[in-house]
Amino acid sequence: MDYSTLDGYYTIMAQPCFGKFYSREFIASKVPKELPYYQELVDAADRRFSIIRNLTSNYYTVFTYSGLRDFCETGVFCDMPREYVQPCTTKEKLSLMQALKDGIADGSITGLIVNPSKFQIPEYLTFTISPDKGIHIFTTLMFEEKAYHSNMHILEPIISKAFFDFILSLPASEYVYSKEDTLKILDELIEHCS
Repeated sequence: MDYSTLDGYYTIMAQPCFGKFYSREFIASKVPKELPYYQELVDAADRRFSIIRNLTSNYYTVFTYSGLRDFCETGVFCDMPREYVQPCTTKEKLSLMQALKDGIADGSITGLIVNPSKFQIPEYLTFTISPDKGIHIFTTLMFEEKAYHSNMHILEPIISKAFFDFILSLPASEYVYSKEDTLKILDELIEHCS
């Protein structure tokens, strides 16, 4: 939470970030009730995602086709330990993917699928970037050591700005698919998941 900003959210990872659509009720349904500190986990996650839910602009999620397809097929969030976050049902997957598609279509979300021939995202890492709070790198389920809590924070302003400027340049670049192609891919995967 300390590395979030009220001015926007910028992330690069294998799956799209669906955090904007996580209600408190959804969070509570995904955290297993038998876990110790269940209520504290739900409260902390809700505080975290309320920041993202309340963003009205500058929501960038850069992801891969394979990451989106894997979510469609498994309902598993690749950046969350499975012991703490249950997979989504088919209805939940479809709802999240449709909400993402609608946000991209209306321009409230900048959702970018990377062109794998031009740009690769390691499936075992998540990057979040803000110009004033740095670059934050977290491991995902695909990390070989399965150390879900591994993270690194780079607070160097010049490096942070370079990464931030790179993300802002992506929509007009060859590194990602066009908005039209992204929406078409989402339509196809929503149909596939139905």
